[in-house]
Parts: sequence; C-alpha cells; structure tokens
Amino acid sequence: MKEKYHNEKTFERKDFSGDKMEEADFEACNFVACDFSEADLSLMDFIDCHFTDCNLSLAKLNGTLFQDCNFQGCKMLGLKFENCNKFGLTVGFENCTLDNSSFYQVQMRNTKFINCHLHHVDFSETRLESSEFHECDLESAVFDGTY
Repeated sequence: MKEKYHNEKTFERKDFSGDKMEEADFEACNFVACDFSEADLSLMDFIDCHFTDCNLSLAKLNGTLFQDCNFQGCKMLGLKFENCNKFGLTVGFENCTLDNSSFYQVQMRNTKFINCHLHHVDFSETRLESSEFHECDLESAVFDGTY
C-alpha cells in the first residue's frame, strides 16, 4: 500500500525531479509548473489529474497509472508510455512537446493530441481508434502497424 493519498490538491512549482518524489496516489489533483524530470513515478496512480506547464522529461513510468489525466503545455521528452499501467490509461495532450517518446503497443482510443510537437515519436502497433491529431507536428513519427 502506498504511503500517501492526495485528493483535490494543487501542487505549484514543486521540484519532484530525480528520486525526490515519495510514492503516493493522486486523485483530482492539479500540478502547475512542477518539475518531474527524471523522477521515478513507478507504480504511482494519477486519476483525474491535470498537469499544466510541467516538465516530465525522462521520468520513469513503470506501472504508473494515468487515468483521465490531461497534460497542457508540458515538456514530456523521452517518455515510455508502454511501461505505464495499461488498465484505464486515458490521457489527453494539448500544446505539449513529446519528442522521442514511445507509445509502442499502447491502447489509446479516443486520445486527443492538440497542437503537440511529436518528433520521432513511436506509435508502432498502437491502437489509436477515434484518436485525434489536430495541428500536430509529426515529423519522423512512426506509425508501423498502427490501427
């Protein structure tokens, strides 16, 4: 069982980078201008959370749950979403930079990517039914076997 449970809290300008973040569950929380770069978010649950202007680059996502989470204006370089908890993975991205990230074999139905930078992103064998890419830069993105 995780040590902490956070509900309906707002975290602003917090530095969770590196290994500083304690294992916890977050529900209906807002993260504003927080730094999660290279943080280990493994086995953490984020349910109905909003991330605004955060840096999640190179964070570890082993077993991480993102359910009904939205990311706006976030820097998310080199993330491996295929390592996330597959149960209930539902996310949306707006004005985010996801360069060099991977969604290999991830179920991402109805996912919205709005005005996102997606250079060299791997969508191989990803299930993207009814997903939307609006005004996105998909330079060198890979869609091999995507459906």
